[in-house]
Amino acid sequence: RVKYGAGLAFHPKQESSFVWLLKGSNTNDFMSYWVEGDTWIFRAPAPAGPRRKRFKAGSCVTTDNNGHIFALKSRYNEFYRYDVATDLWDTLAPMPFDMGGHRRKVKRGAALCYAGGDSIWAFKGGNTWQFFHYSMDRDTWIEKEAIGLGQSLKRVKGGGSLTWCPEQQRVYALK
Repeated sequence: RVKYGAGLAFHPKQESSFVWLLKGSNTNDFMSYWVEGDTWIFRAPAPAGPRRKRFKAGSCVTTDNNGHIFALKSRYNEFYRYDVATDLWDTLAPMPFDMGGHRRKVKRGAALCYAGGDSIWAFKGGNTWQFFHYSMDRDTWIEKEAIGLGQSLKRVKGGGSLTWCPEQQRVYALK
């Protein structure tokens, strides 16, 4: 069953439409739904990483316009890229743990969104205000101004979400 830590991303493959699923639920299952064929297809499993751990609550995915799906693994801050054409995963730079001298893990409320060019934006979740920019060209994470320091001092927990609006060139966020 699909439970916590699941994520969906739409990205076509050749002439077909596919919805890509990171199952989460304490698994490494990665699948695609072939829309025209009304069929689920198992793909190369998401990486277990150096600690041999599975994807749990707080894990999330996004896609770019270049045939890749990106997955952020909760609790371990591991970051991966899946190539739609080759069915292979690459390991990328992990999201930083440090926050003012405290070790903070990616947890519930984590979110990713692709924002054109080489930009991915992310919430760390886990009851933090941390907001990051990931540069695909440099394979680096840059912490940005903390989110939510305006009217609401609530931090990002379960339900955190990000999306990109290309017409306005803005990232929209829910926390």
